[in-house]
Amino acid sequence: MGKKNILASIVAGIAEYCRVLRGIAGVLRGIAGYGRVLWGIAEYCGALQSIVGYCGALQSIVGHCRGHCRVLHSIAGHCRVVRDC
Repeated sequence: MGKKNILASIVAGIAEYCRVLRGIAGVLRGIAGYGRVLWGIAEYCGALQSIVGYCGALQSIVGHCRGHCRVLHSIAGHCRVVRDC
């Protein structure tokens, strides 16, 4: 009888150990899922940052063109003054 109890207790211990391992695996899967969510958020923020950068570049181009337009207007005004003389 004693050998059966020892064997049953060993099997029960192994089963409990397997349950603990499955629980740990579940926790690790949960952490990995959370990591994927954080990675997705980081990717989304990167996309937003690149859109903002693109808008900044467009704004810079528009500002550059405005500067050229001011110079051209100034030259045109100067030419009118010279022509009127």
